[in-house]
Amino acid sequence: MKSNLVLNKAKITYLMEWRMNHRQIETDILHLERIIGRISPEDRIPLSYWRNRINSVASSALVPAQQSRMQRIHERLTQLEASN
Repeated sequence: MKSNLVLNKAKITYLMEWRMNHRQIETDILHLERIIGRISPEDRIPLSYWRNRINSVASSALVPAQQSRMQRIHERLTQLEASN
């Protein structure tokens, strides 16, 4: 009985951590979506910073819809980098 309790507690902990991580990823993607349309190569914050942020979020465990959104963000930044 005690081993089942430990196992259930481990499952709950895993699910809570996944849910918090998922929320953070979603928050990060929303932020990048808002920012990517407003930045330019002449901004104070260099495009390399945004490339690192995009790569960091993209390396997370994303669901297909998030992957598509990150692809659009990546493509927009690539356009900005090419115009620089």
